[in-house]
Amino acid sequence: MKRLLKWFKIGLALSLVSGCSWLGGEERDLGPTLADLAPAALPRHSVELPSIELDEVVAQYRKVLEISPDAETRRKVMSRLAGLEMVRSEEQQLQATEMRRFFDEAIALYQSLLQQHPDNAGNDRLLYQVAKAQQMDGRSEDSMNELDQLVSQYPDSEFYAEAQFRRGEILFSRQRYQEAERAYGEVLKSGESTPFYNNALYMHGWSRFKQGRYRTALKPFTQVLDILLDGRDKLEGLTRPQQELANDALRVMSLAFSYLEGADTIASTYRQLGARAYEHLFYLHLGQLYLDKKRYRDSAGTFQAFVERYPLSDYAPGFNVKTIEVYGKGDFPTLVLPAKQQFVTNYGIYSQYWQRKDESVRDTLRPHLHRYLMELAQHHHASAQTLQKQLAKQQRDKTTAKRPDRDNVSAAKVAATFLKAGDWYSQFVQTFPNDKATPGVVFLMAESLFEAGEMPRAIAAYEQVAYQYRDPEKGAEAGYSAILAHDKQLGKLLDSSAADTEVADWRRSKIASARQFADAYKTDKRAVPVLTKAAENLFDLGDFAQAVEVAASVTAWSPTPKTSLSYTAWL
Repeated sequence: MKRLLKWFKIGLALSLVSGCSWLGGEERDLGPTLADLAPAALPRHSVELPSIELDEVVAQYRKVLEISPDAETRRKVMSRLAGLEMVRSEEQQLQATEMRRFFDEAIALYQSLLQQHPDNAGNDRLLYQVAKAQQMDGRSEDSMNELDQLVSQYPDSEFYAEAQFRRGEILFSRQRYQEAERAYGEVLKSGESTPFYNNALYMHGWSRFKQGRYRTALKPFTQVLDILLDGRDKLEGLTRPQQELANDALRVMSLAFSYLEGADTIASTYRQLGARAYEHLFYLHLGQLYLDKKRYRDSAGTFQAFVERYPLSDYAPGFNVKTIEVYGKGDFPTLVLPAKQQFVTNYGIYSQYWQRKDESVRDTLRPHLHRYLMELAQHHHASAQTLQKQLAKQQRDKTTAKRPDRDNVSAAKVAATFLKAGDWYSQFVQTFPNDKATPGVVFLMAESLFEAGEMPRAIAAYEQVAYQYRDPEKGAEAGYSAILAHDKQLGKLLDSSAADTEVADWRRSKIASARQFADAYKTDKRAVPVLTKAAENLFDLGDFAQAVEVAASVTAWSPTPKTSLSYTAWL
């Protein structure tokens, strides 16, 4: 400011010296002309310009004003004086510790100029300055009057857009929202080149919202987000003020959606306005708004609506997870499991989504799939075991003529529930073939399939645990269970009068499984009995050479088998 005032003093001095026509008076000899002066040169750095205070500059202009007879000169001096008073008033206001009016002098000068020169071409600027000074003094009513006059009389003024914006601010603060909307609308007509365009757009939306015109408020807020995000689909990368503005726009839009039809309004709005890359943000904020209000079903429904509308979006799995989390928070256990099942169906390895996405996207799905697949499988496995117990009790009650204390449970329902568990286990294994938990899961899959009567699949799973994984905990159990499953399969075939060739094939499969078990788990107490039975089965099939081979291995077994087994083998 001090450097500026120095130049004010120099400019004032030059005006007083060279501008004789400003002051009037007769011509006289003023000494050497400009042509007589030495060439101008920049002052050395060591030379300080004379210091001058703002009050002194104002005083100089007031003196000039007193002695200037020419009307045009007085107008120019008064205009400059008013500008200086504005500067001085602003400084005083910044430094003040008490509340009072600071701009009376500036306002008086501007108003005087307007009264004395009502037709001057620059009066729009003066009106603008008066309105600004009055507003800074807290005189919003007076400021509003000046702004009204400015926009009414000078629609082409360079200050028109700002004046309308200031009018909008005043009207909005007075809750005159319809008039504020019109004022902000006038700013928008001035085009995006005006620096007030973005703020006017934002407040245009707020003005409509405050009138309860929620649907029409969505368009200007959308335009604000279009400008801020500029084609992006998330807020990362915006400056902090931009993020705050975007979040506030999303917040008020969420309120508008909630006052209308929720997620359905989002869908209908952007069918009309056109899809937006950041559309997921509407569902995210609306769902969170419902959640904050403990409207759990509405929250989950909003997240689910995005999943259904954009099933292949990279954001869809995250919304499915949020649906699950909301059901958990709202204590809806019966809805949690179906939501997890939907996640696996939508994004698991058999889904269209999985096939279309690259590994980077799949990596984001795997943690959820790992958890949900196990939970689904274990849930159905436990449910099947419960039903199995109910069925057994039901059958006992029938034999004792006791009335069942539960609804009837069918064997088919038990088998179907076990089969569901087996299928979920199977999908876990397919998704995570190298997971450390996989051998144990394959065993549980085999157990479920066995109980479901799916013997071929159960046998394959048992043998995978026993001979592929050689699982130290469940390997021997799985190998022996595979033999038992063969027996079950043969029993089913014999009951259904299957072809002799099919029965023979399964008998040979059982013998191969038994020999493999005895070879892999020699120390298991069941190895010798299994191998002895295999020799008998080979004999029954007429395969005497292999029967002798297997029986000989039993007789040579160390330690020596039980007498009964050795006897059978020797026979």
